[in-house]
Amino acid sequence: MTSDTAIQNILNSGEYIRCKHILIKNDEGDDKEANGELIRQLHDRAESGEDFDKLMQEYGEDPGVTSNPDGYYFFRGEMAEEFEKAAFSLRENQISDIVTTEFGFHIIQRLPKEEAYIDDHFEEIKESYQNTRMYQLLDEIISKQKVEFCEEYDT
Repeated sequence: MTSDTAIQNILNSGEYIRCKHILIKNDEGDDKEANGELIRQLHDRAESGEDFDKLMQEYGEDPGVTSNPDGYYFFRGEMAEEFEKAAFSLRENQISDIVTTEFGFHIIQRLPKEEAYIDDHFEEIKESYQNTRMYQLLDEIISKQKVEFCEEYDT
């Protein structure tokens, strides 16, 4: 179990961030070219200073935004790899280039962490970190295992 002090140190490092994003999904049957054009237009508008939150509310297709209107807080290892790589490379208030994941196209905005949020949700954050770390360790162990099937496998 990780101590509160260790968790606080991690929270103060670059390993825990807060972001919002505009998601345009690429579900089966969607016109990916049209979605690509839309996300390019939205990116241009966001880069030119248009209100990111308004663009996100009007066009974004992330159902989680309703329960996370102030953005997502997350540790490394919790999000899709491409999303995470882009998000952790941003400075606070910076907007990403267009990021493609299995979920669709994203424009990510990294936001400053709010101390009040961290204080109010510390136990949840601590549990999230411990769960994320446990699954990372399990993945490492599993990836090192070798499975061999014997002759009697099918019997």
